[in-house]
Amino acid sequence: MAKAAHKLSTRTNPVTLDEALALCLPGFGSASKVAAWLNLLLQMGRIFLFGDGVKMPPASCQNGMVRIVSFDSPPRLEVHVSAWCPQWTRNREDLEWTFERTGFEANLPAATKQAPRREPTGWQAVLVLRWLRAAYPPDGKVPDGKTYKELRDEMARDPRVIAELKRTGRAVPSEDTIGRVVEYLGRSD
Repeated sequence: MAKAAHKLSTRTNPVTLDEALALCLPGFGSASKVAAWLNLLLQMGRIFLFGDGVKMPPASCQNGMVRIVSFDSPPRLEVHVSAWCPQWTRNREDLEWTFERTGFEANLPAATKQAPRREPTGWQAVLVLRWLRAAYPPDGKVPDGKTYKELRDEMARDPRVIAELKRTGRAVPSEDTIGRVVEYLGRSD
């Protein structure tokens, strides 16, 4: 699979099975394909699996003693282990399974990568961001049914916005700008 050039995450925390599935499922389309891809990377030694922070020896992944299995309804991943590690203090079924983030992200196929979302810029976008975060706390996400026109009208009636626009001599931001900011922030359920 082709890889896309991208900036790797600056996070260093491990990747959980749930996060791995969430990152990969849109590109692969099924949990079984995600599991097959993860098993291949484990066998090749391109990524490393940890059980409660204890690194699984690559040989155990290559000979099938450790493998990722999938369930498609609902989508989820599990680790099946036929080996035992003396450092584990819990049952194999109870361990927290994670991947080392740097290797995992470096091997993500292009189809699973999304371009980083950049915060809209410009005076209109900054005003809309501030207003949405104040009007729809805590993160500025508007309800699904709200149109950009409704938001613009609501914004035009807000006394804080009116005061700022009067002070700066500017007009209410456009519906296009409001739309870009709403897409950036996302919508509430």
